[in-house]
Amino acid sequence: MTFDVFGIGNPLLDIVIEASNEDILAAGLKKGIMHLTQADKILFTLGKFSSRIKQTAVAGSCANTMIGVALLGGKAAFSGCIGADDHGSEYAQQLSQHGVENFLINGTGMTGRALCLVSPDSERTMLVHLGAATSLLKDHVNRDAISDSKILHVEGYQFCTQGQRDAAVYAMQTALAEKTIVSLDVSDPEVVRANKSSINNAINRYVDILFANEDEARVLTGRDAENAARELSKRCRLVAVKLDERGSIIAKDGRVINIDSFRADAVDTTGAGDMYAAGLLYGICVGMDIETAGRLASFAAAKVVDVYGARPACNLVEELKRNNLYPKAASKAEVSEAVKGD
Repeated sequence: MTFDVFGIGNPLLDIVIEASNEDILAAGLKKGIMHLTQADKILFTLGKFSSRIKQTAVAGSCANTMIGVALLGGKAAFSGCIGADDHGSEYAQQLSQHGVENFLINGTGMTGRALCLVSPDSERTMLVHLGAATSLLKDHVNRDAISDSKILHVEGYQFCTQGQRDAAVYAMQTALAEKTIVSLDVSDPEVVRANKSSINNAINRYVDILFANEDEARVLTGRDAENAARELSKRCRLVAVKLDERGSIIAKDGRVINIDSFRADAVDTTGAGDMYAAGLLYGICVGMDIETAGRLASFAAAKVVDVYGARPACNLVEELKRNNLYPKAASKAEVSEAVKGD
């Protein structure tokens, strides 16, 4: 089977919790940041906020993006390590229900969990126990699936452990050999700070499409969003810098395109960046020009922020048709031409 996008990331059970700014401070967390923790703190925090849980769903940054691609009408696949437990089985089942092909592997430990504490301003603060997700190794990489895909998409969280980093780099090397476009979302400013050398090396050697938000772009380059996009686009083919409600900036071949945001009544920003990536990747896969794909990305992200959790409440395909964004199709070679110009 040929896929539009094949993703590699951390499979996590996403638990969305309504929390005040005071709750976040009392928990010893820095607002708006992803914090890695152990299983006991996850279980303690869950118990404390059990009455304020808004949603529980299959998640993880890359998995969210793959589900987004599928909801937009694309063919998506996802790989990562889950626990040999009920949550792992549920994860695999829900992936299939969302139309994503399952390349999951049973790892060591329990299936990972991510608590998303959503403050009144809709910002998310993440408390994450990766669990089995950190078991991913180079030997788990499915070369055939990467070869059969137009785009390989990797989340930056894969650079946090040596085994995952080796697997991510090997997957990118495979994509390069198989003429599959490589996409990387750097995921979190703290991840970039802790793994800057490895991430920069991957960007310089393998990455064609790079996603970052304003903070992540600043950590990578020391520059503001537009200048960061220009600089990074000299190192890879296409760069998208997400600016939340101010839209995004896309840089390619020295040209900077400003993409406006779509109007939304923001309730929860969980998954908005992941859905943005889904929209841009899917738009490229079906032959849209970069600006139109950027509009699709912005549109898709807006459909996530007005609900709790990382899934839109509407039928995205019908919404695309209604807004004259429904695409055609493109071959793997045409996708490569659009991104690389070769």
